[in-house]
Amino acid sequence: HFLSVTRAKPVLTVSDDDNFTAEGGVIRLYEQANKLRIEINVDEAERAGLTISSKLLSLARVVQDKT
Repeated sequence: HFLSVTRAKPVLTVSDDDNFTAEGGVIRLYEQANKLRIEINVDEAERAGLTISSKLLSLARVVQDKT
């Protein structure tokens, strides 16, 4: 799986896979009420050394690792 290769490296990973952020991805795009939404795993972003804009975070559903 490509996420194992990119984990903890400065790579912004984005997908529309349902389990993407739970499996170690940073940003997941999904549709809700006919609108495109964003889910961000802040723990993975931090691990990758990425800074997510507070403006983007305010628009997103923020998730964290379950650990």
